[in-house]
Amino acid sequence: RSLRSSCQKRITKPIKVPCATLPHVSPLLTSPFCVCTVLSRPRPGHIRLERDGGAFPSPPALTRLGPHNHIACGPNRGGQALRGARMGLRTTPQARCHALTLLVLTAAGVYATGLLMLRPRGRACPSTGPPHQALGPELVVMSEEGIARVMAGPRVPQPLEPLLAAFAHNISLPSAFLARGVVSAGSHAAAARALSPLLAGRPLSVGVLGGSLTFGRGATTRGKTDWAPLVFDWVRRAFPGTQHELRNGAIPAAPSEWASFCMHEHLPPAPDVVLVEYIINDMTVPWEHAHRRSYERLLRRLLQLPTRPLVVPVMLFNYHPHQHKGVFHHTPENDVGTLSLYYDLPWLSMRGMLYHPIKTGAVKKSDVMMGDSLHLINKGHRAVADLVIHFLRMEAARAALGRRHVTLGGDDGALPAPMLPNLVELPAEYCAQGERFRRDVARNATGGFWWKGKGDEMRAVTQNPNATLDIHVDASVTAPGSNRTAVLLFTAKSHDKIGNAEASCISGCSCDPIPLNGTIPHLFATQEHLDLLLVTPSPECVLRVRTTGRTDSNGREVRVRGVVVSAAAGLHVPEEFYWGEEMQYGPSTAPPVYG
Repeated sequence: RSLRSSCQKRITKPIKVPCATLPHVSPLLTSPFCVCTVLSRPRPGHIRLERDGGAFPSPPALTRLGPHNHIACGPNRGGQALRGARMGLRTTPQARCHALTLLVLTAAGVYATGLLMLRPRGRACPSTGPPHQALGPELVVMSEEGIARVMAGPRVPQPLEPLLAAFAHNISLPSAFLARGVVSAGSHAAAARALSPLLAGRPLSVGVLGGSLTFGRGATTRGKTDWAPLVFDWVRRAFPGTQHELRNGAIPAAPSEWASFCMHEHLPPAPDVVLVEYIINDMTVPWEHAHRRSYERLLRRLLQLPTRPLVVPVMLFNYHPHQHKGVFHHTPENDVGTLSLYYDLPWLSMRGMLYHPIKTGAVKKSDVMMGDSLHLINKGHRAVADLVIHFLRMEAARAALGRRHVTLGGDDGALPAPMLPNLVELPAEYCAQGERFRRDVARNATGGFWWKGKGDEMRAVTQNPNATLDIHVDASVTAPGSNRTAVLLFTAKSHDKIGNAEASCISGCSCDPIPLNGTIPHLFATQEHLDLLLVTPSPECVLRVRTTGRTDSNGREVRVRGVVVSAAAGLHVPEEFYWGEEMQYGPSTAPPVYG
């Protein structure tokens, strides 16, 4: 029966839910389902939990608080059922709604010590409530004084029925694994702001940024069995009847640098939720490295969008011998998690969810990862999707309660100063990759280069010495106080496959030539990184990439994937780009200043 009809009428039929979703009860049961009946009698309300087809065992009491409010586990005196919870509330339609609210929130695994959980249909909880009691870490029962204050409060929509659909998703992992995967939920206020419209029946806009694992590598059907589309599918099924806007803007082989400049090219126009996954491609590097500084720039730009989206870092893990190596502490998650804590963002951890199960043999690594010990197969993608869904529905349950949240100091949404020193956000006036980048090149010569790949994976490629690629850009915009504009080329790097080239200005603008060295010894896979040129302002600036025929490895291939124009980066020259990807520590001297 729906919660709406349950709150309006006397309940005459039991409600069936999987026992595994009831944290206090599931360890006691062997049956896959519990029958939950709300009894309506002229005495305090009860939630009665019965096991399908048999009686309960006789466990000890779990929690007892005072003479009127307690949770007790033990055989029913009449031998009919186990009394799972008893609340010192008068039996009214509102009390029955309260019992159902408790059931939904317990099923969600919501940890809400001190939360005002009584929310009768059509009424709001007061922002500051009277004394109430917490029953264990999950459940809270308000006093009768609190009930009276709630009933006198303003009417608001009660979106519990849509919430039940959110819990209908069949999770593939035990709830204990998922609970370990949510290291921190971050700001509940941000989650409530993003998800409350969804519960009210309005569309949700979701964007995803990341690398190849988020793009769908390893899934049998990319766009269907990889983790981001699985999350999208849950949103559509749990909240049907409206046109949700869902976009996966992941780019294979791309660290966070590109998105820190060009995130708007890969997101919906007004996102409510943004899932961010760069932990694999950003690698384990010092804080001064381009990956760390670009990642913080990206977070700050996302948090300052007009829609103030819920930003959710999704932190993956691997067993690749040249990266995480399957060692718990050998992962950039420690750094990226620090930034999540600094900005009060969620911390969703594949490491926390699966490390110990894989270590003990409860889950086989080969069941979730490809043979490269890096990319996920279908079950691995499903596990990551389940972790994200688990987090979103927990926060949806909190949002359904309508509790008011404020940040420290009462200023909801104030962005702190950057965590890393001398960090400035660097927006881009122009970004081109894929077909747009090919149009920029098509007006000019492509001597010895050819096009490889489709869509966002398209790039200009050559293995020929002295091959040239001419790129036309509008570099006319400068930042106040600067006489240079930054143009950044999106080129491939590797430890053994990529050759060398040189970039220079040949028409309409001038710049100092820069080497495009394709070899980074510690880079375990081929990735696209950004190389910086500082050019004089011009609406008709033509750059040339020329291969040198030299190589610092076994490879001679040169790949160019895109171009970025940023006036801000021309004024605040990012040291990490000037000094290159090899920088492991802070530079001994400052980069040149133009202005």
